[in-house]
Amino acid sequence: MIPLPLPTRGRGGDFPQVSGTGGQQVDILRLDYNYLMAEAVGDDQGIREIDLDFVRKRAGRFARDISRQRKAGELAFLRLPYDRAVQDQVAAVAQNVKARFRNLVVLGIGGSALGTSALQQALHPWVYNVYPEKGCPRLFVLDNIDPRFVADVMEVLDPSETAVCVVSKSGSTTETLAQYMIFKRWVEEVEGRAFKEHFFFITDPEKGPLREIAEKEGYVSFPVPPGVGGRFSVLSAVGLFPAACVGLDIHGICEGAARMDSICRVDSMEENPALLYAALMYLMVIRKKKNIHVLLSYSNRLYGLTDWYRQLLAESLGKRFDLDGKEVHVGPTPIKALGVTDQHSQIQLYVEGPRDKVITFLKVEDHGANLVVPEGVEEHQALKFLEGHSLGEIMEAERVGTEFALKKAGRPSCTITFPRVTPFTVGQYIILKQIAVTVMGRYFKVNPFDQPGVEEGKAAAFALLGREGYEEKRKEILEGLEKDLDLRI
Repeated sequence: MIPLPLPTRGRGGDFPQVSGTGGQQVDILRLDYNYLMAEAVGDDQGIREIDLDFVRKRAGRFARDISRQRKAGELAFLRLPYDRAVQDQVAAVAQNVKARFRNLVVLGIGGSALGTSALQQALHPWVYNVYPEKGCPRLFVLDNIDPRFVADVMEVLDPSETAVCVVSKSGSTTETLAQYMIFKRWVEEVEGRAFKEHFFFITDPEKGPLREIAEKEGYVSFPVPPGVGGRFSVLSAVGLFPAACVGLDIHGICEGAARMDSICRVDSMEENPALLYAALMYLMVIRKKKNIHVLLSYSNRLYGLTDWYRQLLAESLGKRFDLDGKEVHVGPTPIKALGVTDQHSQIQLYVEGPRDKVITFLKVEDHGANLVVPEGVEEHQALKFLEGHSLGEIMEAERVGTEFALKKAGRPSCTITFPRVTPFTVGQYIILKQIAVTVMGRYFKVNPFDQPGVEEGKAAAFALLGREGYEEKRKEILEGLEKDLDLRI
């Protein structure tokens, strides 16, 4: 088992604990990549030492490039864990929300919502919204515009008890603008002119429709920092404000992110977990043709982070052109899965299907609950083997069994271990993955911070909805929808 702070060339063994101030033990994520290696799954499926040599020099160069960019004020997402002023401001406004409102509705989509959902799922009980007298509002993240989905939430909430957080990096997201207009009318009809006290905006600091609305209406608002894209924004007010409103420890999240960021600053691949994970996943694609990357969480609490990472990986690396303008069509396909649930739906494919996948397990050592199977089932001998085992032990046995089955079939995997699921470890995971994806962008020679493939669909939607300035696009679309053949049933 390799602690992420010290992923040395040896891929197993015991390592010293990391201590914090006062000498207390600090939970640090660990990476075990034994089963990615050729020694475990065979030369044709696993990574060899010669493969690591192939990427090692570039890894060091990428780390130094990132360091230079930090000093030049670039890569703004890396500054977020250290922005205590914003964190304190967010926490102060959140206190007012907690004191006044029973419900918090977040209107956002993609990077404006996935991080919020992931933090809530990881750090609050699954049944948080039905807990009585929490001292914090219930949370409803409306990350889609399915009319039945939105109406279902509105029908059970009282507008007078509801705060609405409207999130859009650009301030022009069609879905979010539509939701805002509906919720504004919904609150205004009950609260009258006091409706303005119910709305909180998170958007571009200077431009965009939401910024204009915030200034005109006098809404409390927070900026999305310049240079921080939506999928890299969870450690800004985008993720921290809703988290603070529902009582999560946002300072602990950012402290964990800062700790992992400090670990990921060295230029040695063997000592920098983000460099190492990026290199391993890159090699899986280009050397072993593993273009499907499965994130398999053996924790319901971490399942939201698989959704969050799915966007981070897909939008950052799925590109038509590389940085030289060459048409390349690259990018791993991310798949999310939940253990042990998906052992009964997907593992058959992973073990015996096409050899195009690499698995990253998410493991939790201490689940924070200890439910033990009771003794006294003598009349049912088939159940006796379960006596005295906790559900956590059974879950880990299932995970190890799956890991073993994959290895036996020559299917590569690695494991990221959370000692516990806490604000500190979740913050670590977020920044680890963000840095790793940034490095993967350099390996694939693509820009991990844009998403040109999304823009065409947005423009088409604007045109079809009659937005001014998109008349030619509308004409192009309507003409393109005419089909030469009527292939319908």
